[in-house]
Amino acid sequence: MRVTLPLCAVTLIGAVALSSCDQKANTTEQTTEPATEVVAAPAPDYSAEIREHNDAPMVFDAEQFTKQNPNYRTSLWTGKQSQMTLMSIPVGDDVGLECHDDVEQFFIVYAGKGTVKMGDAKDNLSMVKEVGPGDGIIIPLSTWHNVINASDSEPLKLLSIYAPVEHPAGTVQPTHADAMEEEH
Repeated sequence: MRVTLPLCAVTLIGAVALSSCDQKANTTEQTTEPATEVVAAPAPDYSAEIREHNDAPMVFDAEQFTKQNPNYRTSLWTGKQSQMTLMSIPVGDDVGLECHDDVEQFFIVYAGKGTVKMGDAKDNLSMVKEVGPGDGIIIPLSTWHNVINASDSEPLKLLSIYAPVEHPAGTVQPTHADAMEEEH
């Protein structure tokens, strides 16, 4: 008895057979390629953009801007009622014990490790916390505070928001000494 298949069935059976042969050939002819090293792309260089942007709308990579800021303090954005600065606190340095009676402040840590001390009086810093990347710090009005770099090897990189504005627009203070000189 002879079976006659339609042409489309023959074509389909042939395609499956060829595909099966190709798969078998591929499995028997596998070669080992040398392992390739996966290298992470370098972070974009934002250094030209780390400057005052006045009160214009802005979208930016907060983490990368903060990490690439080389200065103790750089004013990044100054509006009518608030200000954003980037800070790089060197090893062995701090923000300095201070109290703002008219400013609320928020920090976020992007690199390094630090110690935050806060309290209701200069000699009563009852809250002491260790901080690291991703930690936020809220400093209410009239709260004595200091943020200290607790690392032996890397700067503490912070983004700070003041409300209202604390520093003149365009402030760039390469060192803590520069900041102290400008404040006095």
